[in-house]
Amino acid sequence: MASTTGGITIGLFALAMPDQQAATTVAQEIVTAQLDGGLKADDNRALQGVAVMASAPGSGSATYRGVYVLYNRAIFVDVSGPNRDAVQATFDSLIKQQVTYAPPTVRVGR
Repeated sequence: MASTTGGITIGLFALAMPDQQAATTVAQEIVTAQLDGGLKADDNRALQGVAVMASAPGSGSATYRGVYVLYNRAIFVDVSGPNRDAVQATFDSLIKQQVTYAPPTVRVGR
């Protein structure tokens, strides 16, 4: 699901896999693709079990992405928009709500 409100686009995706190992592999591949694509790991925003990546400050529009494993699902949270502060605040709120509702079962990241 993705939607845009007030110039901020929010995407929340749950990729169902056959088992937890497959979900972990997919989550790791998503992290690798994000980092290889130019996003930077944001260890200040990362939560236990959640890998967080972000666009570099000053790179135009802001993007924050989080990936984690929930049993047999790879959960992918994507928030982007032109205002870095608003994107960051939206991401922080969304990822905390998501992890509170459905916490990670496997640690991912590099």
